[in-house]
Order: sequence, then C-alpha cells, then structure tokens
Amino acid sequence: MKTSIKFLPILLLTFASCAVPQMMLNQELEQNAAAWEVKGKQGWTFNQKISFGPYATGKVSRGWTRSYDIPFFVRFRGSKEKFHFEQKGPEGSLMVHTVQSLKAKEIDFLKGYFSIPLDFKDVFSGTIGTENDPGKWTFVVNNPNDQYFGETSEGYLSNGNELYKIHEVRQNSKKRDTKWGLIFGYEIFRNGKVIAGIETINNGRVWIDKSLKEEETQVLAAFAAALLLRSELDLNAN
Repeated sequence: MKTSIKFLPILLLTFASCAVPQMMLNQELEQNAAAWEVKGKQGWTFNQKISFGPYATGKVSRGWTRSYDIPFFVRFRGSKEKFHFEQKGPEGSLMVHTVQSLKAKEIDFLKGYFSIPLDFKDVFSGTIGTENDPGKWTFVVNNPNDQYFGETSEGYLSNGNELYKIHEVRQNSKKRDTKWGLIFGYEIFRNGKVIAGIETINNGRVWIDKSLKEEETQVLAAFAAALLLRSELDLNAN
C-alpha cells in the first residue's frame, strides 16, 4: 500500500519530532529571556487549552462565534480553516482570531494590506487585540506548512506603528540542519534584535526578552500561542 503524498509531511514531522534535538536558540535571547515550557500542546484538540509561564488560553474554538466589522475579518469570511481563542495574562486578556488555507483573491488582499514584498503561497494570518479593539495587531506567516521542500517561512507582526519580523529556525540545538530541513520554530525580531523565540515541535517552548513591557510581552505571547495551536491543529486535521 502506497503512502499518500498528502500525508507524507505529517508522517515525517511526527517521526522527526521524536528523533531530533530541540530548536537552536539565539545566545543573546537565551541570556536575556524568560523561558517557558508549554503545557497542553500535545493532547486532544477538543476543548484544548495551552499554557506557558503566566499565560494561558481559554478553550480553542474552530470558526468564529461572532463577526467583527473590521476590514481584516470581512475579507476572510469564506476561509475554510480558522480558529480563535482568548489568552489570559497578568494584566488582562487578548482575543486572537486566525485564518489559513486562503483563496487566491484573499492572499492578494494580504499583499496590499501589509504592503510588504512577500511571495504568498500558503499563509497563516490573524489578529490580536481586545474586545474593543480586536484588530489592533495583525500577523502573517508565509509557508508555515513547508517543512521539507525548500520554501522560506517568514512573516510580520504589526500594529501599524511597530513592525516585527518573523523568521523560521531550521537548525537544531546542535547547530545543525536536519536531514529534511524541518522547521523547529520561529524567532521574532524588532529593529534587527531577536526579542522572542517559539519552538513549535515537540511539547513546545517560548522565550521572550525580559526587558520588554508587559503589554508588548503579552502580544508576543498571544502570537506564540497562535503558532503553537496552528501546528497542533494542522497535525490533527482531517
């Protein structure tokens, strides 16, 4: 019986996550960051919740239970794959809404929305904000599913004033690329400096620079939770 090409990356990722070291971490970030193990990532997706450090998500729900009348959401009402959750932290909660597996015309909208030259083919995107301002922060990650076939996975997180760059990490803790070019996680840069790291394989880990203010830390933590949940939901999708 032949293995379907559709499921090959999932099979390889499942095997690789059990056999490879952890993600290589930027040395400066390792010295300056709070490091948190992720709890709840590898488990049932029904009523799933994850937590790390002082941050915890509420129940993760597929689809959107309410409609926000802001341009970002209006454009993606037809997206087949979406999930949302509330993340609680020391100073309150943030709402996170995500979309993926977008149509071609929706991807064209993303290009104009960010006004940044990315080669969009496969994207994971969403917003982070409060109940009163759900679209305050917007993020996009290009090619998050490209684990083995050579496309760069990168993106941006922005509130219109601040712009953070998101970039894949394909090296393990032994500073070697894996046999298949596996994406171990992502680093987040602000003005050329790494301020956060997110390991998306195995149980997951999160690092955020301790010098950041809580408001900024919580946004980065919310984005980290979205990436971690996207990885887990994608592996368990039908």
